[in-house]
Amino acid sequence: MTAISLNMNDASSERPVRRRSKGNKASPAARQDGRSPGEQDTFQDPEAEARLREYLGLFEQLFMSFREQVSECVGDGAEGILLRAEERVRSRLPDFDLSFSDPSTALQVLDLLEAASKEAPFLRRSRLREAALSLVADLYTRHYELLERFLGVEALEQFYYRMKK
Repeated sequence: MTAISLNMNDASSERPVRRRSKGNKASPAARQDGRSPGEQDTFQDPEAEARLREYLGLFEQLFMSFREQVSECVGDGAEGILLRAEERVRSRLPDFDLSFSDPSTALQVLDLLEAASKEAPFLRRSRLREAALSLVADLYTRHYELLERFLGVEALEQFYYRMKK
């Protein structure tokens, strides 16, 4: 999954610009403010910081709600399913992190939901898939503006259509 950029439309967090070098190959992202692309953006604005906390909280709540759904659906095997799903995601994404402290990794919870749905017993997969779809659709409709601000809309749409198959 691609990392998202904090495009907050202020001078302190400008979006990385890709420049073309000879041969039309994209050169590494260069920031206009002189910082490297990997440096964390810090917020001078308390309102922007509050929006970031709200955004990260949305994905934490999404995970907790899905965890409850897995527990209701599977019972005692829920933790095992979630652990196996986490291992599966970690094998694909070494930087996988469930601390919900960084917007670039918050969207990775969608991969965990998808993996957990696949790890469930065969006859319970459809119910977990429906639960994940319902939670994501609710998140999408209630918090579209916030998701759009942090470039999370496309990832949610892709997840939804992958799970809908």
